[in-house]
Amino acid sequence: MSFKINKFRDKRGILIPFEFSRLPFVPQRVFLVKDVPVDTTRGNHAHFTTHQFIICINGSVEVGIIDSNGEKTFLLRSGDSAYIPNLTWDWQRFISIGAEILVFASTEYDPSDYITSLEEFKKIIIF
Repeated sequence: MSFKINKFRDKRGILIPFEFSRLPFVPQRVFLVKDVPVDTTRGNHAHFTTHQFIICINGSVEVGIIDSNGEKTFLLRSGDSAYIPNLTWDWQRFISIGAEILVFASTEYDPSDYITSLEEFKKIIIF
């Protein structure tokens, strides 16, 4: 789900502020994904409880989601963002050289929170 954030551009460059109060959750973890080869897909999982907010820091990344409403893909370019609620299958395909994403997560890392089988996920959400 695409999420609009402010960008301020002038002759000195672009400023993109990230105000946590605008997020639908309080971040408990932040991680950066970078140096991913072009056309490589990451993610391919869902979370039982974790919500994520993805910000494209550099380049272009295609994001795909599957939820109880069906499937959707959208393109994030530098400064664009997306909110991924819990119980949403998502993946990110890095489509440009140097693409980077910064991810804010609502929980600390917990392997038991991951759903890594698409078939299992579809059964859970009654697809």
